[in-house]
Amino acid sequence: MNEMRGLAAIVFETFAAVIAAAFAFSSDAAPVAAPKFAQGSAMAVDTELVLAVDVSYSMDPDEQSLQREGYVQALMSREFMQALKLGTNGRVAITYFEWANVGDQKILLPWRLIDAPETADAVAAELAAAPYRRASRTSISAV
Repeated sequence: MNEMRGLAAIVFETFAAVIAAAFAFSSDAAPVAAPKFAQGSAMAVDTELVLAVDVSYSMDPDEQSLQREGYVQALMSREFMQALKLGTNGRVAITYFEWANVGDQKILLPWRLIDAPETADAVAAELAAAPYRRASRTSISAV
């Protein structure tokens, strides 16, 4: 179990590093216009992050749990909040979908805006509360 917790830390650190790098590379670029949110208007964000997660049987339940836990921890982390503040707009758009085959993709988290610890915690809680699922095949494409 300690090995699994260590792997969760690796997922967390990788996620935080990806976000920080995205901010670093986009800080001089023009802001990205995120998809429309519930309010109905587009909003400039620093990064649009799509988490596409394999839920095929090539992932065992422990691996799925580990991966999800890493994302949840990363979203609530101090490092993520620090990276968020580095962006010109101080906000990111995030969506999370699961896939197993060409006919099996499910959006678990439609586009969400993260601009403060409260919204990050809410997104993390929504992700943590979602049920796990598994499906046959491993192909995100029609090929």
